[in-house]
This record gives sequence, C-alpha cells and structure tokens, in this order.
Amino acid sequence: VCGDGFDPVDATVACRQLGFVRAVSYSFGERRAGESFSFGGIACAGHEESLSECWFETSGACSGGRVELTCASEAIGVGAVELGGVHLVTDGGFLLAKVGNGSFGPVCDSEFDGIDAMVACRHLGMARATIFKTGQSSPFLEMAFTMSGVGCIGVEDSLGACQYFGGGSCDGERLIQVSCGEAVSVGALLSDGDFEASVGGGPSRPVCGDGFD
Repeated sequence: VCGDGFDPVDATVACRQLGFVRAVSYSFGERRAGESFSFGGIACAGHEESLSECWFETSGACSGGRVELTCASEAIGVGAVELGGVHLVTDGGFLLAKVGNGSFGPVCDSEFDGIDAMVACRHLGMARATIFKTGQSSPFLEMAFTMSGVGCIGVEDSLGACQYFGGGSCDGERLIQVSCGEAVSVGALLSDGDFEASVGGGPSRPVCGDGFD
C-alpha cells in the first residue's frame, strides 16, 4: 500500500480490518525498484470497518514509500507490571504508567536519564535498559501524562520506589522510548592510564567520556 496521504486514522481502520483492536505505529519503508502498489491516497473518517469504505486511488502512482504497520490485539495497559503502586508497560516501545487507580498514560521525559531507564526495565522484569530516547511522540498515545520528574537513585526495583511527580505539567513531544534486554558482562582494565572495557566477551576498547562522571 502506498504511503501517500496515509495517516493515523487510516492506520486505525487498517488494523480494524485486520482483526486487531488498535494501531500502535506506522512508518514508510523505502520504495523498491520496479515495485507497484495496490492503491494509495487513502482517506478514512475513522468509523469504517475496512479500507474498502474509505476513499483511495488505484492509479498506481506513488511518490511515497510502502506502508509498514504495527497493530495490537489488546487494549493499552494489558500485561503491565505493578510494583510500588505503579503499573508499568511499554506500548510500541513507549513507556506508559498508571499510578494507583488512575488511567494509563505516558511517562514524561523531564529529568529522565539512564539510571531511571535501568530501573524502569528492572520494574518490567528485565536486567537492563539497552536504549532509551526522550523527546518522542506518538499520534496513538495522545493522552494525559501520568508521571514526570522521575528521579531514581539506581538501587530501586520499581519506578514506584523512585521520586516522581504527577504528569499534569507535561505536554507535547515528551514521550520516552525504552528497550530492555538481558544482563551483559563487562570487563574493565587500565592500559597506560587509559580506561578500556570489553562488552559481552568482545575485544577491549577505550571507554567514551560522554556522560562519564
């Protein structure tokens, strides 16, 4: 399907047609040489059960790339881990939380750092954070933030054990994306005063000073 004009509403209808509850994300992949498209220029209102009820063009002309779509079969929050009064889950990689009996919403990136990411992954049952990004946004998660100003020391097992505030003062593109993984072995040595390390049994290399304190 051609990505020309494809938007979150179209993604929602596409996922509905495929038997899913909702859309999680979409992107546009590179157009492949000689590739032809079934249709493009889709314009759905949002209530449709299938793309056949939406406007679309079958001319074959496409200036954009192919649509890559991720759908979910469960509502937001299913599978969340509750610790310390905070239910935590990732949805499309975005970190969402529910505090107490409230509703799920994004965790704001204010003051959020690598230490907080490590605790978040520990909360989720994983050993460590492998990637985290701040300043993110999603058209499928336009809801009130539930946590902000998260400040973990690093020894906590959950975000609920860290300092945090409500999310009322946070808005805009302030979502957090987190990827978690298993434990990784790290070896360390000094070579003529230079600090070097090996990761996962690999060769020793100099340690970058970014963020080193």
